[in-house]
Amino acid sequence: MMTNQMPARLSRRSLIRSGALTIGGIAAGSWLSGCTSSPGPAANKPNGVEGVEQVQLGAEVPGPIYPSGYVGPRAREVAAFGNPEKTFRIVVPQAAEVVGDWNTNTFSKWLEQRTGVRIEYQAVNILGTDGTPDLTKINAMISSGDVPDAFLIPFTPAQVSLYGQQGLFIALDDYIETYAPGMRQARLDYPDLINQQKSLDGKVHAFTGLSDTYHLHAYHTRTWINRQYLDSVGASVPESIDELREVLRLFKEQDPSGTGGMIPLAANSAASGIDRFFMGSFLYNPGGDSAGGWVRLHDGQVEFVADKPEWREALRYLRRLNDDGTLDSSLFTMSAEQLLEAGNQGRLGVVRAPHQGWFATVDDQPDSPWRDYVAVPTLKGPDGTQYASWDYNFTSSNPLVITNECSDPGTLVRWADTMLELTTLMTGYAGTQGENWDWAAEGEPGLNGEQAVWKSVAYPPPLGQGWSTNIMYYFSEDLRLAQYSDPAAPDLEKVLFEATKEYEPLAQPKDWQLPKLIFDDSTASTQAQMAVAVHGHVTQSMAKFATGALDIDSDTAWDDYVNQFNAIGLETYLDLYQKTYDSRPT
Repeated sequence: MMTNQMPARLSRRSLIRSGALTIGGIAAGSWLSGCTSSPGPAANKPNGVEGVEQVQLGAEVPGPIYPSGYVGPRAREVAAFGNPEKTFRIVVPQAAEVVGDWNTNTFSKWLEQRTGVRIEYQAVNILGTDGTPDLTKINAMISSGDVPDAFLIPFTPAQVSLYGQQGLFIALDDYIETYAPGMRQARLDYPDLINQQKSLDGKVHAFTGLSDTYHLHAYHTRTWINRQYLDSVGASVPESIDELREVLRLFKEQDPSGTGGMIPLAANSAASGIDRFFMGSFLYNPGGDSAGGWVRLHDGQVEFVADKPEWREALRYLRRLNDDGTLDSSLFTMSAEQLLEAGNQGRLGVVRAPHQGWFATVDDQPDSPWRDYVAVPTLKGPDGTQYASWDYNFTSSNPLVITNECSDPGTLVRWADTMLELTTLMTGYAGTQGENWDWAAEGEPGLNGEQAVWKSVAYPPPLGQGWSTNIMYYFSEDLRLAQYSDPAAPDLEKVLFEATKEYEPLAQPKDWQLPKLIFDDSTASTQAQMAVAVHGHVTQSMAKFATGALDIDSDTAWDDYVNQFNAIGLETYLDLYQKTYDSRPT
């Protein structure tokens, strides 16, 4: 039983410079709007486009077999509606490995025939040399006035909000009410969706799909252990922090890997921090990164977690592992390449990672080493605390934003909405039906054992056959789980589904998780700078306390750690979150 109770709570630079986005706004704007009621912008009830009859969903067509109670997109009739004499220009990201040439891509041509809408795609490189977003070319395009009809570019919600309020990106509320039956249905299926789409003015300036992928809810907390090594040392999957400590000692002493260099406990330090897993045995920890975090809700109040007494107890536990010789500095320094190399060498015992592909080569062979790793659900702490840090959010597709240069926004909204229809969605995502994917046969099971809707033949689709995740998608949880999985040879998706089921009963209450937020232009710079400082202090101090560079049992060392948050400006940090949470659009 979970006994821990929530305790009582103890000017970004403008995104526009001469009409251009500043890259500094990208990290600060990586938060989505919240989804519970509170005072915010007045409700924006769309009226639809005057004089235009509301478009309705087409009749269902045969092909897919839906499981009982299925919620999500369905295969429907789609009639062409575009004007063949009108061509829209849409700026899209370069996607050389999957999409290839957007204008000759098989799905692009198929979509044009299906909708009758002619699109001229202008591909632009939006990645820097280090692989991170770089919108320099988009900035230049906007600054010069070379504005297309629309962008299908991963603008952040903050960028969409700012450009929307400035009038460059038009509000889509009335157009969706008239031209987008698929989106209206998705909002009925997912009531939180519309508030996640809203900008700070309470309006929707971007058409975005959603993906409710079940296993992503436990992405940041899932941890794995080698069951073959457990058998070798005569142990079972640990259920408490004491049991894990003993298993790690056995791994160190007996080295069941036989390599002479076994690593009892490992993680990719840069991308899969250990705190959400280990701290969950002491308190609910939402985690964080350099964009912000380690904040949660208690009765509507924002509070910080990384300075609480329970956090200190968790650090004490990590220090005990260090004293045992089962945790060392490599836990905080190992790169992705080093982790994968050690995993393929069979040297890893317990690994904090989203899935086995982070630390082993995943293939379809039944005896591949990656299959030896099974999930370790959050461990029971000293008082029975056991929170899995469940992420209740869903992810969004790249936004389609329609500019004030577009003379026919309704057609583009309807074009985007067509991609939410199931056959269109699957063809865009997976490629040509019958070659890259197909409907599942009656009796074929999905990931959850119920009737499958679709099966993958080759994913991602071959170059030039589809758009993969560039599609405007609507992947409901039921559709994601309705992917066929061979019971005789479970694939990674099936393994992740089964593993995630073990974490779900340990999830914290939904109203403890702070919704993702858009920080307005007057506060975002301060929030972004403080978030970086908080992230550095949390992660660096965690490593130091765990490895003994700082003494977690010293009150002086702990007080210095806590006081540093005050020096960073923790009160201001929390106040920014509280005010943004209280004023979020609903």
